[in-house]
Amino acid sequence: GLVGGLAWASANALSAHLLGHDLIGKPLARYAGRLKEGTRIAHLAAFAAPFYCCRVLLTPKLTTELKRRLFLLTLLSICLVFITKIRTTILAMALGLVLPFFLRKRLLRFLVPFFLVLLLAGGWMIFQDGRMWDFSSVYHRFYIWKVSWLMWLEHPFFGVSASGFKEAFPLFA
Repeated sequence: GLVGGLAWASANALSAHLLGHDLIGKPLARYAGRLKEGTRIAHLAAFAAPFYCCRVLLTPKLTTELKRRLFLLTLLSICLVFITKIRTTILAMALGLVLPFFLRKRLLRFLVPFFLVLLLAGGWMIFQDGRMWDFSSVYHRFYIWKVSWLMWLEHPFFGVSASGFKEAFPLFA
């Protein structure tokens, strides 16, 4: 299931970036950033990268061929996350990739070189277009949190309800 999802996501992302549309005909815009398929692929790959990395590093009885295949799936997942350029997903994946290094003390010596390679590859892929320095979404998020805090102060027990948030937001903003 997970391998099939990664294969399909990879084929569609590659097709979208090379041809301008994926295998089904959806445009490249749906694969860029936080739109539809981009977010779905990023979440799938952010889960898969640490999963396969842990499997390779922490399972001692795997054959060399299987380890090689799982390592390639890890690299593929990392590339899929970086292609979407979603900062939160990249951070979540990076934190998940740290896990095997702390679970096995003998792997700690590889932690710094691993992250240097990850930072260099990721830095080149992410910062080449300059959009990663736009923190306007963070400022909007803080504003939403501020308004949500004001709502909670006025309605601490039952709130304004999930469906009423949209109507209540302008009243507190």
